[in-house]
Order: sequence, then C-alpha cells, then structure tokens
Amino acid sequence: MKKCINCGSVVTRNNEVKVFPEWLIKKTGDITRDLTLGVDLKAILEQELKPRVLTLPYLSFTTVECEKCTTTYFDDIIESVFKKVENSLELDIEEVNILLDWFDKLRISLWLGEYKMSSNPFNIKPSFGVKTRMGTKDRILVVYNLKEDKGLNILGANTPIFHNSQICFGLRVNDLFFISISTDNIVAKNVNGIVNNGLGIMKDDELIILKNDLKSKESDTPIEGLSLLETGKVIAQHIHPVRVDGKPLDFTKPVEMKDIKFEKETFVKRDGSFIGFSENDKYTLIDQTKIDWVENSMNLSNCVLDVQKDVYDFLYNQMFPNKDQADERMLKYFEYIKTLQETLREVTNKGVQ
Repeated sequence: MKKCINCGSVVTRNNEVKVFPEWLIKKTGDITRDLTLGVDLKAILEQELKPRVLTLPYLSFTTVECEKCTTTYFDDIIESVFKKVENSLELDIEEVNILLDWFDKLRISLWLGEYKMSSNPFNIKPSFGVKTRMGTKDRILVVYNLKEDKGLNILGANTPIFHNSQICFGLRVNDLFFISISTDNIVAKNVNGIVNNGLGIMKDDELIILKNDLKSKESDTPIEGLSLLETGKVIAQHIHPVRVDGKPLDFTKPVEMKDIKFEKETFVKRDGSFIGFSENDKYTLIDQTKIDWVENSMNLSNCVLDVQKDVYDFLYNQMFPNKDQADERMLKYFEYIKTLQETLREVTNKGVQ
C-alpha cells in the first residue's frame, strides 16, 4: 500500500514523483548517473566489517503523491529562485520562504525515501508527511560558496539521527553547499525577545503542543552550539502556531491542523549579527569566501554530523528538561542513537570499499 508523501492518504494510482527535480539532476551532471545515499545503516546495526554503500539512479529515487496535493508545480518555482541564488542576486521575503519551504520538502522527502531504501532499520512508522511539516517548525539555512565544480551530493540524510528526527542534512549543488536545519525553537532559543511556543508533535491531522521551560537567549547569537557556521550566509526563521480564531493555544489537548496557522519571523546574518528581515528587505546568499569541495568534502560531511548532534542534543533537552522524571527507556534510546551516529562517523571517515 502506497501513501502520498504530502498528506499520507492511500494512493490508488501510481503517481510517482522524483525526490530531486529533473532540472536539478541535469544541471549537476549526467542525468543517468547514480546517487550515493551513504552506508547501509542495517549493516552498521549488525556490526558488519565492510558495510555496503546504498546507491541507485537519481531518476529512480522517487516517492508517490496523490492527485489532490501534487507539488510538481513547486519544482518549477524553486528553479527560478535557485538561479537567483547561483547568480548572487538578492532574494525578497517571498523567495526566501519558497527556498526554505523547498528545503523542508526535500528534507522530509529524503527521510521518507531513505528509510524504505535502507529496509527501515529503526522500525519507523511515519505519522506525518511533507504537508504538515513544511513551514511549521523553526528552520535555518546555511549557504557556503564553493570553488567552481560540478555535482550533486547529499550529506547526512542516511544517519541514525536523521532517520529518527529529520532535523538536518547537507546538499551540494555544483558550487554551492547548503545545510538545512529544522526543529522546534532552534531559533527561538537563540534570538533575544522571541517567545518559546513549546514542542510540537505532529500526528496525522493534529498538532500536540508540549509546553516546556525553554528560555530565549539574551544575546545577538541566534545559533547556539552549532558547528562551523561562521563562513557561510545564514537565514534563520522562527515559526510559531496560532489559532485561526484568535483564541489562545491550549497546551492540554491536541488541536486540528485546519484550526491553526503558522506565523513567521525571519532573521539574516549581517556583519556577524542577526537582524530582522522585513517584507521590503532583500538578501544575497553568496559569501565571498570560497571553500574547495575536493579538499573539504570530508570536513563538510563531518560538519553536518556535528550539527546533527548539536541539534539532536537541543531536541533531547527540550523533550527531557528534567532527566530524573523522564522515561528511562526513551533516555537510553536517545543515547543509543548518538552512539550509533559516532560509529557511522568512524566507518565513513575510514572509507568504505
């Protein structure tokens, strides 16, 4: 039984869509080439000495959508925004939102596609799709400028942390490298004056908001604990739910997704500080500093793993602010996933034949 990647409904017709749009595959190399997804996590769990690397043709990496909520139109819109990014042209707030939405879509599409490719090693049962996860949680996009090169690479989308939380991955598109990050309050925690709206758990068509005691940081540094962010351009967006009818949110019971909307506050990095991005502002995502992809691909890969660990720890501390009262099994599972993450790093850094 196939389910729509966006809404989760059963798909009766075989309406396959590519995880990566065809224009992106074409502009980064031979359209018939293979995609490398990373080490087989099932082999890591079974402690194989030489785990295989998962590969498949880019054009064969697909998901399914229902006719009601197809997003193929989105791939055409994002192409025009990407061209502006590549050419160092300024983006307005609408284009920034489109770019961030597309990375949300890609991140969840990778997650839903990868856990099937790797035989679902953690027995995950997705309770949400792209539709309920796009533009609904705090998100950060970091962009690095690479020396001229050609290629399309995914980093960090087949790791224990990504399989269990979908919080961060890296994407190289020719001479640009992106790190996409998203989870509750990752921006709210670090920008002075932003109100924490609790931890949102999405299930089917409902949002459950768990209130926590996270306090906003009283400084100008919005991304606390994340690695190697100083040389890239950064867009940070705080997203919080509000009721459509204007009533206050009730933290004691679930609220239907149709009864809420998500408001956004956008920040950009300028001269080392983060400032608000208004409707009339424009921003370029190309930094003058260039990184050599060939020499630094492993460093960037480790950077993504570091950021995943940082954000996972942040999520962990939100879920379990009082460790003495937390479910011991959940605490052990979080630690287990972090241990597996380090095992994967060691295997990757050694090189896989």
